[in-house]
Amino acid sequence: MPNGNRAAADASDLPRFVAQASTAPVTRIRDILLLPTTLANGDYRANPPAGDNAVELADGLTLERLSDDEAELVLNACTPRGHFFIPVRQYGQRYTFVRDVDPAVYETNAAYHWDEDSLVYMTMVLSRLIRDNGYSLEYAARIVDHEDGKKQVIPVTASISTHTYRLREDRDWLTADEAARLRQLIADFQPVRDTLPWRAIHGLNIGEDAVHMRIIQRSLLLIATGLEGLVQAQTDGVARQFRERLPLLAAEVGIAGVDVDFARQLYAARSQAAHGAPVGMFQVAPSPAAAADEPEIPEGEPEPPAPEAEPAAMVARAQDLLRAAARNAIQDEEFRETFVSGEAIEARWPI
Repeated sequence: MPNGNRAAADASDLPRFVAQASTAPVTRIRDILLLPTTLANGDYRANPPAGDNAVELADGLTLERLSDDEAELVLNACTPRGHFFIPVRQYGQRYTFVRDVDPAVYETNAAYHWDEDSLVYMTMVLSRLIRDNGYSLEYAARIVDHEDGKKQVIPVTASISTHTYRLREDRDWLTADEAARLRQLIADFQPVRDTLPWRAIHGLNIGEDAVHMRIIQRSLLLIATGLEGLVQAQTDGVARQFRERLPLLAAEVGIAGVDVDFARQLYAARSQAAHGAPVGMFQVAPSPAAAADEPEIPEGEPEPPAPEAEPAAMVARAQDLLRAAARNAIQDEEFRETFVSGEAIEARWPI
């Protein structure tokens, strides 16, 4: 390996603190969240990703593509490196949330802060209500541009896990139409973010927490808990309320395939996960060899019912339901009022 390349990876004599890239005046500051390409399945021609043309998501916030050079700079700045060890990166930028910040901030104590009112972060959270994705703060940074062309890139030290997990492998990027829907969702969210009923904000928050759970039983528990908060009006008969109201909730928010049997299976799995028992829906199916050893079903006897769906698909459907309910609570005032009290839930979905 050439000496020049080796020197670039030498971490033995780095300065302990570097405050700026240049003494030239600051001309622009951007708080950005770069979203990388992934291995998700999808047809790029049928559903081209947004970002080639910048989409305004909110005042001063856009979804766009940084130049290739700038995207590579951000990826490098936010990627851990070792001493004579820089791993090969096999992905690039999909698109980036970009928020312009007043350059005067650079002269204050907030010079190195990021997304002070959490608009970029909440945009990431709300984007999951439009299209399932595994976005995280892994490539979040503040970019400071100086008059002489120098740049400073300040990575974000995320206070939450940058690891995220999905329950499906389909398309995870936003199209231009979905970016427009995200823009409307942000506009609807901002006036009500501090007044959403507790049940609704709890469902939104706990649904986000589930994305950071590596173990599916734990994400199941969180998702089911969020749904339980939306349909439970009384402390008695909790299982019955879940079983009978969940299909009513699903019908209102447009999630198909949620009937009483689905709700019963989900609640049983939630109870097993909560109480430390093995979750029945995640039991490993018998191998073909083991199945061949099972006694044949006598002629005329009905076959045992097959599972409704793969466990991950069932949990993903429950996740879709929780997200759809959160989205509707943000955008529909009448629906939102359902979660003000137990009495309001009973009035909307009597059982």
